[in-house]
Amino acid sequence: MDHLDVVHQISDLLREVNAKNTKLTGKIKFPPEFPVSSIPILLTLHAQGPLKVSDIAGKLHMADSNVSTMCSRLEKMGYVERFRLKEDQRVVRVQLTDATRAKTGNIVASVEECHRMIQKHTTPEEITTILCGLDLLNQLFDRVLEEMPE
Repeated sequence: MDHLDVVHQISDLLREVNAKNTKLTGKIKFPPEFPVSSIPILLTLHAQGPLKVSDIAGKLHMADSNVSTMCSRLEKMGYVERFRLKEDQRVVRVQLTDATRAKTGNIVASVEECHRMIQKHTTPEEITTILCGLDLLNQLFDRVLEEMPE
């Protein structure tokens, strides 16, 4: 198989996996009032507690400005609140409101059910193989991106 065929096969598999992941994610029960694009931010805050926008962005591999904009929208909707640290007023953190924390707990339960289904249909060895393969692919993309001109 030549290199071009390999690249096409990788691209095709990534598209297929992404489509199935999107379909699977669509089966998770999200409260309809939450903007779907905000769910990763809400789940990150649920799991990690209060965070700076830059920390949320880092965990989600998103631009700080995009996360800040989304947090501003969520704040206007009453789902998150920003606060300054008493010991350093320059540091602003974002946290879930109490009402939102209760709702995100339900989302977490739905996500965990999805994870249980994945574990039911795979072995620990297969999970290790998948994770190693994805890590190798990620490293390959890093090397290619480093070499590619801007």
